[in-house]
This record gives sequence, structure tokens and C-alpha cells, in this order.
Amino acid sequence: MTTYLYGDRGSTQAVAAWKEAEATGLAIDQAIVRPPRRSAVRPRLHDDLSPGDMLVVDELGALGETYQEIVDATRELMRRKVLLRSMEDNLIFNGLLDTASEQASRDALIAHVAATAMDRKTARRAAQTRAALLVENPAEQWEGKAGRLQIRVIAGQLAAFAAAVYLLNFIGPGAHRRDIPDARSETFQAERNRALTLPPTRLETQEANAGARHLYARSDPYAVAADESRKNAATLGLSPQQRRLAYQTVVDWRSARVRSQDFKAEIGAIAPRRAHLAIFPRKLVAQAPSLRDYRFVVSDRRIAIVDPATRQVVGILDE
Repeated sequence: MTTYLYGDRGSTQAVAAWKEAEATGLAIDQAIVRPPRRSAVRPRLHDDLSPGDMLVVDELGALGETYQEIVDATRELMRRKVLLRSMEDNLIFNGLLDTASEQASRDALIAHVAATAMDRKTARRAAQTRAALLVENPAEQWEGKAGRLQIRVIAGQLAAFAAAVYLLNFIGPGAHRRDIPDARSETFQAERNRALTLPPTRLETQEANAGARHLYARSDPYAVAADESRKNAATLGLSPQQRRLAYQTVVDWRSARVRSQDFKAEIGAIAPRRAHLAIFPRKLVAQAPSLRDYRFVVSDRRIAIVDPATRQVVGILDE
């Protein structure tokens, strides 16, 4: 990695920036001379830089004369994977970032710092213009111009701040917030009254009947077993003949046996991590296609049909 200092040749600002960089522990390897402001030939800065190199500037405004030039030059350095350090702002812009969120935060900060640097340029130019006018023109000719220049500087700062806030809204958590509907709104009350007056639908009636059957089954163990058997057959789409065929085919598979004493082949149980989830044979799957996406384990002569994504038992086959 090579560290470059970007500035005017032999200028007091460049010498001061060199000394300031070395005072902070940076070892400057080479200086890149900034072309004159009115030069017809303006070589591209990034041609001398390689990925991983660091470019040190006294401020971000040294990279261009306008806001767009500063932002374009800075983002080009980021695309070249260069580290850019601004001594005035005490910031390092890292071109080696990989994630999109970090790059978005960095680009938003670049826009804000570039706008601030442009405001400093505008303020310095206004001060230089004022000094020149005070020297060349009488005091009465300058009257009223200072206020207009000051208003322009303030307007530029407010615009930069608004742009930074606008960009940060896209990367902050508040950008994805959605307002919760007000329960007191007229639309909410109308929908609520309409739901209360409508007769129950066929689906709601079926859900109510299912809930009643569930309450009855909780008090009857035989009903629980029958309901579980019907649920298994309906869930996997297996007929009694297919269940019997599947049981006789894989019940003696040694590789699928579970050795753990804590595991019980029941609906909702989780197969142990060390248990091997066996694949149903092709011939069996050809006759029972609903078993294609499942695996199985054998425990106490019971076959537990397992969802391989969650290792949860979704069906039981027994004698």
C-alpha cells in the first residue's frame, strides 16, 4: 500500500498537510501535484493509484471546483478501491467496503462532506471578493453586498444539510416504518360494523365444528387416536393400502433405526441430530408419490415420517 499526498507543489498548505499527516502517524510516500485551476490539461487523479492505496488531502474540496466534481472524483476513487483521508474533516472514506448498506452510508457521508467543503470554498471566495472590493472600491460601494453574500452562504449550508437528511432517510431504520391504521377512523369502524352484521361463512362454520371436535377428542383417548390416524392419512395423502405397503417395505431398515432412548415416534417430535434420515425407496415412491419430499426413521417398530427441512415428525406408520 502506498500513501500519497495530494496538493499544490511547494505551497504552504501542502507542506502543512504533510507535517500534519506525519504528526498523526501517517508516513507519506509520494506527493501528487494538483494541476493549476485554469490548466487546459487536467490528468485523471486515479490513474496513479492502485487498489488499497491511500490518498491524503487537506480537505475534500481539493478534488474539484464544484460540488459535482468533488462527488464524482470521490466516488471514482471509491470505485477504484482507494482509501481517501480528509485531514480537515478527520475522516477516512473506505473504498474496500463490500456490503451494500455500508457503501450506501459511505456515499451519503461523501455527499454531506462534499457539500460542506463546497460551502467552505464559497465562503473563502466571498471573503476574498470582499477583501478585493474593500481595497479597490470605496466603502460606500461595498454597502449592502456583504449581506447578500452572507445569505448565499447560509442558503448553501441549508441546502447541504437538507440533502444529507434526505439521503440518510433511505438507509436509516425509519425509512421502512409504516404507520398503523387508526382504530378510530371512519373506514375502520365501517369495516368492523360490516363484519359484525355479516352471517358466518362456510369456512368459519367448518372452523367452529373443528374446534368442537377437538374439545370432544381431548376427553376421549380413543377419539384422540382415531383423529390422529385420520390426520396423518389426510396430511400425507396416503391410502390404507399405501400406508401398509410403506410400513412393510421400510420397517426393517437398520440404517434408519434411532438408538436414542429419549426419542419417541410421535407427531411433532424432533428427530435427533445424530439420527440418519433415510430416503424412501424409488419403487415405494412410485406407488406413493406423497412420500417423495419426506424422510423416515424407525423407532420401536414405528416409522416416523420426517420433514427434512425441520427434522420434525409429520406422520406415523405402524402395524
